Amino acid sequence: MSARAARQPAILAPQSRDEATAWLGQVGEAERARAMLELHMNDVIAGARAAFEEAAAPHAARAAALRQGIEAWAAANRAALTMGLARKSVELATGTIAWRTMPPAVAVKQVAVAIAWVTAHRLEKFLRLRVALDKEALLKDPAAAQQIPGVRIAQEEKIVITAATVALEEKP
Repeated sequence: MSARAARQPAILAPQSRDEATAWLGQVGEAERARAMLELHMNDVIAGARAAFEEAAAPHAARAAALRQGIEAWAAANRAALTMGLARKSVELATGTIAWRTMPPAVAVKQVAVAIAWVTAHRLEKFLRLRVALDKEALLKDPAAAQQIPGVRIAQEEKIVITAATVALEEKP
């Protein structure tokens, strides 16, 4: 045993059932106090966020209107700004206007219909088949599952400490 392991602090533990009961009550008090602080923190953060969002809203609206106007001007003057489309951007003293082609995107609204059509027309190159181990099936037959290389089924036991709480009833 190393000297380092010998220096670990001792763990305080209750010495009787009554003391364990009292400690568990203190766990509940501490958890409730922490939960109250967390609720208060979230209220403060929500209030601050709302105040900043309200203060920022006029600036966002102004920036959006200015951007819309710049986009209209840039579209109307694109050839002159990009030197006959030789460039994809133009630098102004206060910023850059650039034209970017976004990558193609696929949108599928009715997946089942599309899959059925692709299958019916034998276009399987557009389908992706995913093979995965069925963990639920492995758990149903652990003896056979553990024969599979790389599969291990483990179960552990933990002590769960739950302080008693009483919830308020909802009044309709």
